[in-house]
Amino acid sequence: MNKKHDTPGTMNIAEIMNRHHLENQHSNIISFLIDPEEIHNHPEYGTKFLQLLKKKGLNITGGKICNTVREDSTDDLRRIDIFVETENEYIIIENKVYADDQDNQIHDYIEYVKEKYSADGKVFVVYLNPWGYEPSEKSIGTSIFFKLIIVIYPCTILLCPAWGFSSCYFFAF
Repeated sequence: MNKKHDTPGTMNIAEIMNRHHLENQHSNIISFLIDPEEIHNHPEYGTKFLQLLKKKGLNITGGKICNTVREDSTDDLRRIDIFVETENEYIIIENKVYADDQDNQIHDYIEYVKEKYSADGKVFVVYLNPWGYEPSEKSIGTSIFFKLIIVIYPCTILLCPAWGFSSCYFFAF
Protein backbone atom coordinates (compact mmCIF):
# COMPACT_ATOMS: atom_id res chain seq x y z
CA MET A 1 0.00 0.00 0.00
CA ASN A 2 1.19 3.50 -0.77
CA LYS A 3 2.23 5.18 2.48
CA LYS A 4 1.32 8.58 1.03
CA HIS A 5 -2.38 7.71 1.25
CA ASP A 6 -2.34 6.05 4.69
CA THR A 7 -2.73 9.28 6.66
CA PRO A 8 -4.58 12.48 5.91
CA GLY A 9 -2.36 15.18 4.48
CA THR A 10 -2.38 18.86 5.07
CA MET A 11 -3.50 20.94 2.17
CA ASN A 12 -2.40 24.53 2.24
CA ILE A 13 -4.95 26.49 0.27
CA ALA A 14 -2.99 29.68 0.96
CA GLU A 15 0.03 28.23 -0.88
CA ILE A 16 -2.13 27.00 -3.74
CA MET A 17 -3.53 30.51 -4.12
CA ASN A 18 -0.05 32.04 -3.65
CA ARG A 19 -1.21 33.83 -0.49
CA HIS A 20 1.00 32.00 2.03
CA HIS A 21 3.23 35.05 2.44
CA LEU A 22 0.45 37.54 3.25
CA GLU A 23 0.52 38.18 6.97
CA ASN A 24 -2.68 40.23 7.13
CA GLN A 25 -4.75 37.53 5.45
CA HIS A 26 -3.45 34.95 7.93
CA SER A 27 -4.30 37.24 10.83
CA ASN A 28 -7.77 37.90 9.39
CA ILE A 29 -8.52 34.17 9.19
CA ILE A 30 -7.26 33.42 12.69
CA SER A 31 -9.11 36.37 14.18
CA PHE A 32 -12.32 35.41 12.38
CA LEU A 33 -12.17 31.81 13.57
CA ILE A 34 -11.46 32.53 17.24
CA ASP A 35 -13.84 35.48 17.67
CA PRO A 36 -16.97 34.15 19.40
CA GLU A 37 -19.03 37.06 18.02
CA GLU A 38 -18.29 36.29 14.36
CA ILE A 39 -20.93 35.03 11.94
CA HIS A 40 -19.61 31.47 11.89
CA ASN A 41 -21.75 30.80 15.02
CA HIS A 42 -19.12 28.58 16.62
CA PRO A 43 -17.96 30.22 19.85
CA GLU A 44 -16.25 26.94 20.75
CA TYR A 45 -13.54 27.67 18.14
CA GLY A 46 -12.07 30.28 20.48
CA THR A 47 -12.18 27.86 23.41
CA LYS A 48 -10.43 25.19 21.33
CA PHE A 49 -7.83 27.78 20.30
CA LEU A 50 -7.10 28.60 23.96
CA GLN A 51 -6.80 24.88 24.68
CA LEU A 52 -4.31 24.61 21.82
CA LEU A 53 -2.24 27.47 23.26
CA LYS A 54 -2.24 25.75 26.65
CA LYS A 55 -1.00 22.53 25.03
CA LYS A 56 1.74 24.54 23.33
CA GLY A 57 2.88 25.83 26.74
CA LEU A 58 1.05 29.10 27.33
CA ASN A 59 0.28 29.07 31.04
CA ILE A 60 -3.13 30.74 30.93
CA THR A 61 -6.10 30.00 33.16
CA GLY A 62 -8.80 31.55 30.99
CA GLY A 63 -10.97 29.17 29.03
CA LYS A 64 -13.21 31.58 27.17
CA ILE A 65 -12.46 34.39 24.75
CA CYS A 66 -14.37 37.51 25.77
CA ASN A 67 -13.05 39.89 23.13
CA THR A 68 -10.95 39.74 19.98
CA VAL A 69 -9.56 42.82 18.24
CA ARG A 70 -7.80 42.76 14.89
CA GLU A 71 -5.13 45.46 14.42
CA ASP A 72 -5.53 46.99 17.89
CA SER A 73 -3.84 50.41 17.78
CA THR A 74 -1.60 51.42 20.63
CA ASP A 75 -1.08 54.98 21.85
CA ASP A 76 2.13 55.12 19.76
CA LEU A 77 0.21 54.13 16.60
CA ARG A 78 1.61 50.61 16.54
CA ARG A 79 -0.81 47.82 15.69
CA ILE A 80 -1.14 44.55 17.60
CA ASP A 81 -1.95 41.93 14.97
CA ILE A 82 -4.53 40.12 17.10
CA PHE A 83 -5.48 41.05 20.64
CA VAL A 84 -7.41 38.48 22.69
CA GLU A 85 -9.03 39.06 26.04
CA THR A 86 -10.05 36.07 28.15
CA GLU A 87 -11.88 36.24 31.44
CA ASN A 88 -8.49 36.26 33.24
CA GLU A 89 -5.72 37.30 30.82
CA TYR A 90 -4.72 39.33 27.79
CA ILE A 91 -3.01 37.67 24.83
CA ILE A 92 -1.02 39.53 22.21
CA ILE A 93 -0.67 37.52 19.01
CA GLU A 94 2.19 38.82 16.88
CA ASN A 95 2.11 37.27 13.43
CA LYS A 96 5.38 37.45 11.50
CA VAL A 97 5.52 36.31 7.89
CA TYR A 98 8.49 37.68 5.94
CA ALA A 99 8.69 40.75 8.20
CA ASP A 100 11.37 41.92 10.59
CA ASP A 101 10.75 42.88 14.18
CA GLN A 102 10.56 46.59 14.86
CA ASP A 103 12.51 48.31 17.63
CA ASN A 104 10.79 47.70 20.99
CA GLN A 105 7.73 46.26 19.20
CA ILE A 106 6.85 43.48 21.66
CA HIS A 107 7.95 45.62 24.60
CA ASP A 108 5.64 48.47 23.54
CA TYR A 109 2.70 46.10 23.04
CA ILE A 110 3.16 44.61 26.50
CA GLU A 111 3.47 48.03 28.16
CA TYR A 112 0.39 49.31 26.30
CA VAL A 113 -1.76 46.36 27.43
CA LYS A 114 -0.44 46.49 31.00
CA GLU A 115 -1.27 50.19 31.25
CA LYS A 116 -4.62 50.14 29.44
CA TYR A 117 -6.01 47.13 31.31
CA SER A 118 -4.08 47.32 34.60
CA ALA A 119 -2.86 43.88 33.63
CA ASP A 120 0.57 43.51 35.18
CA GLY A 121 1.38 39.80 35.25
CA LYS A 122 -1.59 38.91 33.06
CA VAL A 123 -0.14 39.68 29.62
CA PHE A 124 0.91 36.82 27.34
CA VAL A 125 2.55 36.90 23.93
CA VAL A 126 2.08 34.38 21.15
CA TYR A 127 4.77 34.89 18.52
CA LEU A 128 3.39 33.20 15.42
CA ASN A 129 5.63 32.51 12.44
CA PRO A 130 6.36 29.75 9.92
CA TRP A 131 9.93 29.12 11.11
CA GLY A 132 9.79 29.00 14.91
CA TYR A 133 11.87 32.13 15.39
CA GLU A 134 11.84 33.93 18.71
CA PRO A 135 11.30 37.68 18.82
CA SER A 136 14.54 39.60 18.50
CA GLU A 137 16.18 41.41 21.39
CA LYS A 138 15.50 44.71 19.65
CA SER A 139 11.76 43.88 19.70
CA ILE A 140 11.69 42.72 23.30
CA GLY A 141 13.54 45.85 24.35
CA THR A 142 13.73 46.31 28.10
CA SER A 143 10.96 43.83 28.90
CA ILE A 144 12.68 41.78 31.57
CA PHE A 145 9.98 39.20 32.03
CA PHE A 146 6.92 38.28 30.06
CA LYS A 147 5.16 35.07 29.19
CA LEU A 148 5.83 33.95 25.63
CA ILE A 149 5.31 30.94 23.43
CA ILE A 150 6.45 30.44 19.87
CA VAL A 151 3.93 28.82 17.53
CA ILE A 152 4.97 27.54 14.13
CA TYR A 153 2.28 27.44 11.45
CA PRO A 154 2.64 23.76 10.51
CA CYS A 155 2.25 22.68 14.14
CA THR A 156 -0.93 24.67 14.43
CA ILE A 157 -2.24 23.20 11.20
CA LEU A 158 -1.57 19.64 12.26
CA LEU A 159 -3.42 20.20 15.53
CA CYS A 160 -6.40 21.88 13.91
CA PRO A 161 -8.49 18.69 13.62
CA ALA A 162 -8.31 18.55 17.43
CA TRP A 163 -10.14 21.89 17.45
CA GLY A 164 -13.21 20.01 16.28
CA PHE A 165 -13.78 21.31 12.78
CA SER A 166 -13.18 18.95 9.94
CA SER A 167 -12.02 21.37 7.26
CA CYS A 168 -9.48 23.34 9.28
CA TYR A 169 -6.67 22.15 7.05
CA PHE A 170 -8.06 24.48 4.40
CA PHE A 171 -6.86 27.33 6.59
CA ALA A 172 -3.28 26.08 6.66
CA PHE A 173 -0.63 28.76 6.44
